[in-house]
Amino acid sequence: MRPAVLSTENRLKAALADGGMPVRAFVRCARLDGIVISASRLYAAFDDNMMSLDGLEGQRLMRLWGEIVELNNSIAPLHLDLTDGERVYQWLLLKRRHMFVFVVPPDAEAETIEAK
Repeated sequence: MRPAVLSTENRLKAALADGGMPVRAFVRCARLDGIVISASRLYAAFDDNMMSLDGLEGQRLMRLWGEIVELNNSIAPLHLDLTDGERVYQWLLLKRRHMFVFVVPPDAEAETIEAK
């Protein structure tokens, strides 16, 4: 058995908190991506040592989170608003189709720009 610190659910919980994506937004994005999971199931995995996200489900969730991080890093130093799972999923679809383009006006400050 793996130490709890290295578990998929603990890594994902920490990543979502560090990345600023609410669990419900991530679940919405995951469900749109075809991953069958509920917010209550994810919260249970985060809070209960007996509930595990190991296996295919955990791999798919971590892969999705990796895509979201990659998308967000692609526009650094700016950051996407990750609070709307449906919008994040739409951005992912555009990136997957190589159509995600983010243009920063030359006179804009990084702190004031929000991707919509």
